[in-house]
Amino acid sequence: MLPQMILVKSSRGAGLGDALRVVLAAIAYGAATKRRILVDWSDGSFGPVGSNMFPELFQLQDGLAAGELPVDFWNRRDAHPPVWSGRLGDPVHQLYLEQGWSHWERARTKALLSADLDQDAYPQDVIVLTDFTGLPSHLATDPLSGPFHTILQPSPGIAMEVSRFAAEHFQPRMIGVHLRDTMEPGAAEKARRDSAVLRVIRHLRRRWPDSTVFLATDNRDTEARIRDCVPRLVVRQKLLPAPGLPVHLSDFGPSAAEKTRDAVIDLLLLACCDALVHPSNSSFSVAASMLSSAPADLRFALPPDPLPWPQRLGRRALGMLQPWR
Repeated sequence: MLPQMILVKSSRGAGLGDALRVVLAAIAYGAATKRRILVDWSDGSFGPVGSNMFPELFQLQDGLAAGELPVDFWNRRDAHPPVWSGRLGDPVHQLYLEQGWSHWERARTKALLSADLDQDAYPQDVIVLTDFTGLPSHLATDPLSGPFHTILQPSPGIAMEVSRFAAEHFQPRMIGVHLRDTMEPGAAEKARRDSAVLRVIRHLRRRWPDSTVFLATDNRDTEARIRDCVPRLVVRQKLLPAPGLPVHLSDFGPSAAEKTRDAVIDLLLLACCDALVHPSNSSFSVAASMLSSAPADLRFALPPDPLPWPQRLGRRALGMLQPWR
């Protein structure tokens, strides 16, 4: 008999951080509603199409594995949202494209493809989750079987890589820093001025004078700038695209599986640090913070930089005109 469960689907175009935040939302919701979790990352976002990359990267406490599923599972009709009835194995982007929509719109996509987490009693055996937003605050604070980093752990191969790098390069006090700097839509709002980041690093180094900084970034120019300003800086050497191109949406160099593996190792190394400095609205950063064992007061989520004054003026003018449309 199939237990009541949450099927977590990855979504092509979303990065690792978004995908992990859906898993973390499922963990909180599953703990509150007594549903087990199956994660399906087989849509080609993180590796070959049709190959579920999640078990190669992570282990989930009390999670469901493919071997536990009945042979007809992917064709089950007892599912919510209704669009997934009989189509549990289909990728998110296929169902999305069938709607004929010309562009991605989060609210309507979520309504069509992802269970509403405000509802805690679904009669269906399978509910599908594709979006992490909307988790009620009381679920986030309900006691789980342990902190997130004990429930969601790296696979043995990933854990070995993380431990090896930390043993070779980490010192007794580590400050983790994540910096986004790409030209994809919306990414500019996740970038942070060097001055804001350096200010927090200086603050932490007054407390820990001999600390080392671990930097995770998607931009080689950003890495060079920070290296010039921060002594005792550690960075994992990996292939990066031309400055400004997003790693997960670029065709450069390594395969999607290799790029995902690199990203997972960086994220977990950030989570291992004694303090964390990151953009408040980067899902990659937020996932690292949620998996971190550092105290909350040592996780510095930096708010977005103010827009240049012409853009601020333009937005203000648009806001004044909006009611008259």
